[in-house]
Amino acid sequence: MTTKILGILLMGGVVFCPLASVEAASLTREHLQRQIFETLAENPQFRQVVEGGKVMFSLINPTNVIEVPGETFTTELVCPANTDFLGRFAVEVRIFVGEQLYRKVWASVQVDLFKGVYFARKPLRKGESLAASNLELRVVNIAELAGGTLMAGDDLAGMQVSRSIPAGASITRDMLETTALARRGEVVSLLVRNATVTVSCKGILLEDGYLDQPVRVQNIDSKKIVHGRLVSAGLVLVNL
Repeated sequence: MTTKILGILLMGGVVFCPLASVEAASLTREHLQRQIFETLAENPQFRQVVEGGKVMFSLINPTNVIEVPGETFTTELVCPANTDFLGRFAVEVRIFVGEQLYRKVWASVQVDLFKGVYFARKPLRKGESLAASNLELRVVNIAELAGGTLMAGDDLAGMQVSRSIPAGASITRDMLETTALARRGEVVSLLVRNATVTVSCKGILLEDGYLDQPVRVQNIDSKKIVHGRLVSAGLVLVNL
């Protein structure tokens, strides 16, 4: 009998993979495991998740041989739309004999992904800036870690700790916040411009300022409050 992998369908949308054919007398566990992995490997979402890491894939169940009547059958794989393709998740296998659906089987698969992950080298206090000396990179199975874990290649520039982190903990996005480039009450230069004129004056920040983000400033001379964009530690650009 010949089996053909039709593709992987995502509930709410369809992503088809290239067709592949395999000669087989029945749908064995090994055959099914290979089909599922090869189909996932062609799926753009799965490839994006595992990019840059080492993947270990295994089929948990079914463990038995699935007998299928007829000379030719095809299989179609379906995943729920919220599948993140890490850890253990379910894949629905639809088996067709000719044009008729013969059977549906739920397969449980395990995907382990090993990547470099940032861990706290020592206890980190709230407000402390991230630095290479505070972190260490370990290759671990990220399927066992919380979502949002920071990995090798992630940009940590301008980040600080938003809450205390114990030594040895993996670093996640919700533990961090952007470091303020300028603080409320600081005097900054205001560059006020329109289509024809640019004027420079001094102002006082009415809130903490972050690079390239909107900020409120009070003009020291006129006392007028304006909204601008912090372009450097001591400069706010105001476009009229």
